[in-house]
Amino acid sequence: MSSPTAAADAARALAAFLEFRETDMELWTRAGDNLGLSRTAMLALARIIRAHDAGTPLRQVDLGRALLASPAGISATVDTLEAKGLVRRERSATDRRAVALVPGEQAAPIVDEVLGADARFMERAAALTPEAIGGFIALMDHMNGVSARKYQST
Repeated sequence: MSSPTAAADAARALAAFLEFRETDMELWTRAGDNLGLSRTAMLALARIIRAHDAGTPLRQVDLGRALLASPAGISATVDTLEAKGLVRRERSATDRRAVALVPGEQAAPIVDEVLGADARFMERAAALTPEAIGGFIALMDHMNGVSARKYQST
């Protein structure tokens, strides 16, 4: 069994994580409202932007899995983003059957905002000690595992 100090530390870590997540979700919701997009569409767009920036093609099926969306739901989301010029579907140069999702021309200001927020987060994270970063990674790995198990069982 964990000590009272460890339990209190875990509770503070969870509270800090939830506060960050809620603030982040609120910012994405507001940005989506300004564009007439749902939070899911904004999260999808952010994943597409990040994948493209990393040079990693993102397929619609993979996006749907990452967002825990049904194939029909993610298809409708991507269709909405495409209709607004925020996303394009591009055929692979090496496999004509494969289609990657990439930011569209209208996504430029959002790309700047997403990557700018990521850069600001990285600046703050760089100030942490290696031990703090390791603890954060361990917490996120654990929380992601808990979430994955929850959604696999439903």
